[in-house]
Amino acid sequence: MKNKLNNKSTTKAIIHYRDCKLHRSGVLNMATLISATVAGKSTEYGNIEKGKIADLIIVNGNPIENIEDIRKIEVIIKDNNVYKSKEILKSLSIKYFE
Repeated sequence: MKNKLNNKSTTKAIIHYRDCKLHRSGVLNMATLISATVAGKSTEYGNIEKGKIADLIIVNGNPIENIEDIRKIEVIIKDNNVYKSKEILKSLSIKYFE
């Protein structure tokens, strides 16, 4: 089952959880392992573990300290492909904001 949410809606949901006064580590856990558990997919998704499907984002910052850093995506690893945000934006003639 492919994730139908795009990055913008996922990021918005994570920020909303924070606004509900959840601790930042709890927000990240809710967006990953808890979501996979609720969807009945925790044996395949939800955390980094051998044998699980692991699409990842690498951000410039520490979302545990500042949840807004979740928006500072530097690298996306999806289906064993590595995408660099700066290169993608440059190819679309969009200025990268730091």
